[in-house]
Amino acid sequence: MVKVAAGWLIEQTGLKGGGIAPIVTHQQQALVLTNHAPYHATQDDVADAQRHIVDTVYEKFAIQLAREPVWVNTDGSIGYDEHVV
Repeated sequence: MVKVAAGWLIEQTGLKGGGIAPIVTHQQQALVLTNHAPYHATQDDVADAQRHIVDTVYEKFAIQLAREPVWVNTDGSIGYDEHVV
């Protein structure tokens, strides 16, 4: 396994500052996902945006990104498998 800077890969795909509304990557930090008002993003919106980013990076570089932060469910539990991208 080789580690590659995911932020750089995301930036090179043109997704820095973009994504799937209402979730987009931050204009200055490609690893940060933001929710843009007046929309209220759901967990599904976040998962869709993550999948879009992962798929786009894979299409361009043939590199599969792995999500490192954990997913905290609305009930406070930690979820891994149910939101794997």
